[in-house]
Amino acid sequence: MADNNLTNLIKHLVTAVALTAFAWFWFDGTLTVGLDMSRVSQLQSVSPFSDFGANQHRVLTPLIAHAIGLRGDLFPLITIPLCIIFISLTLWYFGDVWMSLLLICSSAVYMSIHWAGLVDLTTFSLLMACLIVIKSRWWYVLYALSLLNHPLGFFVGVPLTFLHIRESGNGIIPSLALLCASVLPLEAWRLYTASIGVSAWNDWRIYTGWEWIKWTVRHGLPWFLVGTFSAFKLAWYYPFQCVAEGRDRWMILLFILCALSTLIVDCDITRMAGLSFLGVALSMKEYASAHQGHSFKKIAIYNLFIPTVVVAIGPAVIHPKLYVWIAQLLSVSIR
Repeated sequence: MADNNLTNLIKHLVTAVALTAFAWFWFDGTLTVGLDMSRVSQLQSVSPFSDFGANQHRVLTPLIAHAIGLRGDLFPLITIPLCIIFISLTLWYFGDVWMSLLLICSSAVYMSIHWAGLVDLTTFSLLMACLIVIKSRWWYVLYALSLLNHPLGFFVGVPLTFLHIRESGNGIIPSLALLCASVLPLEAWRLYTASIGVSAWNDWRIYTGWEWIKWTVRHGLPWFLVGTFSAFKLAWYYPFQCVAEGRDRWMILLFILCALSTLIVDCDITRMAGLSFLGVALSMKEYASAHQGHSFKKIAIYNLFIPTVVVAIGPAVIHPKLYVWIAQLLSVSIR
């Protein structure tokens, strides 16, 4: 039995590594930090307790990078093990390579691959782990860690709590109390940084400003549909179909609507919509359970060949590597 478990574990990790290598190739991965927030995290990885820059509330990934020696110029390398971890968790949750591939083709993964140094994969890995251990109260610990990495997790705390209550049978009051307690480590960290005179422009409190919300909605609304679609592309079929069939409708809707509510305060549409992966994952598993014998292979392969329109304030396109090669052969620029 132990030998079988070890063999399965090795196969699992080899599959995750192979899928990571494929995703890195297909989405034109890089190990060069190219975004401002990534540069700040790169600097923070050298001295996570003093060099905060504008990201002092996004400490976990730089702290991990510092602890394992991926500091400074080596910081973008942390994307590789984080990608392997996230894909391993999806394989664990689904037990199906093609279902995992659908999540790999989402902004939960390709944003971090294409723009190295983003801290998102740590958040998404912790939230995926929450989904796996949702019956246990350990999910609150994982959730608290996700908040130390990025406040994005605030938006899905309530649906995760309701899912925990449903799956575990625990009471509403103690479950909500633990949800509130999971915010304490982040608040302690915020108070510490404030006590030493650090103030960052991306403190979560700016997101409550009415002027900020008006600006975000005004700039994001014209691109909402294309940016949101590009987060999962054809994988959106599964939540829509489950809702239409009445299969775990309200839980799936709650996860997706709470995730998309981030777009009220952040017009980085495709990236923020990636938080919907929790609802998409639930819907895929529910659909697979209800439609025995359904193969995710065809839709996963089709998804690979759809160019991704990444929308922040305006659009940028990530082409599959195959399209880039064809364009180069034809001497056509698609960048």
